[in-house]
Amino acid sequence: LPTELLYAIFEVADTQSLCMLRATCSRFDAIATVVLLARVKQRIAGLQVEHAAAARVYKLTEMEQTEYLLHYQGFLVNIPSSLIDEAQWYHMPPEEVQTVCECLCILQGDIYAIAENKPVTSRVEVLPKTRFSWSTIKKSMARPSFKRWIQQLPTTGVDKIPFTNVKIVERIIMRDPQVTYERLRVVNRVGHRLLIIVAACLQYCTIKEDLKVKRATLKYLDR
Repeated sequence: LPTELLYAIFEVADTQSLCMLRATCSRFDAIATVVLLARVKQRIAGLQVEHAAAARVYKLTEMEQTEYLLHYQGFLVNIPSSLIDEAQWYHMPPEEVQTVCECLCILQGDIYAIAENKPVTSRVEVLPKTRFSWSTIKKSMARPSFKRWIQQLPTTGVDKIPFTNVKIVERIIMRDPQVTYERLRVVNRVGHRLLIIVAACLQYCTIKEDLKVKRATLKYLDR
């Protein structure tokens, strides 16, 4: 067969078939090698375009979202410890306040171990549908580690919140029509203030996760 016809045939063959053809004879090896190299160069060119686009998207997103990160971070600065103490004073708080306190404990994460009477350093499965009693929530909020976490939120604490926990809290709030700023403002001042903290954490972590995904895409293309 003419070389031009072989090129046309080889160009529509899959990569595995081309690799097998290279082992048949020197002529097929030479043609298949040319076709394979052309595919590699085309793929590299495509990846370079993808990388440039991903880098551009990441840079623009980072620039746009930095202002929002600082904005939400501002709600986490100088949270008075008395706010947590006051929330714990309730023998049985309004349901909306209990839900907000529960969400805050889920974001912090130790409540899963506390509910199972395990050390907070142990690995405990985080179950999306798990809800907690007020006694467990109070026990979690009373721990020194919880109060340290609250104080560290604007620096390192909020960055360490697992995104799994963020999605769980989002689901809880979305399914409870009573947990709103307007409702909490009427029901309880402490609950309203804690809801602002929870919402700031959710917004901050969602933006950080978006940046993390875009950064991972860029890193993958770098390879």
